[in-house]
Amino acid sequence: FRDALALDGTLAPAIFGLAETDRQQGNAEAALAGFQKLLALRRSTPDAVPQGLQIAALGNVGLLYYEKGFYEDAESALAESVALDANSAESWTNLGLVERKLGKRKEATEALRKAYALDPTNEAAVGNLALTYMDGADWINAVALLLTATQQSPSNAQLWLNLGVAQQGMENAEGAIGSFQRVLALDTDNRQGFAAAAAGYLALAYTRQNRFDLAIEQAKRETQWSPEDASGWINLGQA
Repeated sequence: FRDALALDGTLAPAIFGLAETDRQQGNAEAALAGFQKLLALRRSTPDAVPQGLQIAALGNVGLLYYEKGFYEDAESALAESVALDANSAESWTNLGLVERKLGKRKEATEALRKAYALDPTNEAAVGNLALTYMDGADWINAVALLLTATQQSPSNAQLWLNLGVAQQGMENAEGAIGSFQRVLALDTDNRQGFAAAAAGYLALAYTRQNRFDLAIEQAKRETQWSPEDASGWINLGQA
């Protein structure tokens, strides 16, 4: 890519390719500079940059800003991306994530609904749409969405964890316990990081039911998997 750019510094595919390579290698600053260079070229010479590269560059800029915590900049880039291509579930999902970080629940919900409508099997879109419902304590819509999602993706531990939390919100204790137990079965060694959270929720649920032996068992699991997390020790102490 550098050799190509040495011959012609305005070659859009080479600019994008070098920036993408930097991104994959973890060189975020160089990647961001490269994508921004491509977008600057688009402004000065619109025909030089194919729309597909524009959309991809904007998406990458949005994600890089998101990772840096520059959420307003990320939102601007991703909003421009979906304006160019309104049929990308991934772009709408990323925009919804950023808007949720900014506390724009209504806008985040709208973006994630569009992502879900475009691709109902997109686990990221489903999971994050459910979280926006849960942010607003809309437990009915969250549970309905997550029940469908867990049927479509029964091995996704995160979806089961979110379902359990939403079921707790609806005060469906037995349903929540079943969902959290499913998380433990899917993430047996907490390699994905969901089992520890599920064990904590189970410890609380069993404590509320005065099933203290089961609560202690789950709280001990939580402290073993996340010994640095004070909430696990609190759960164990309460049980």
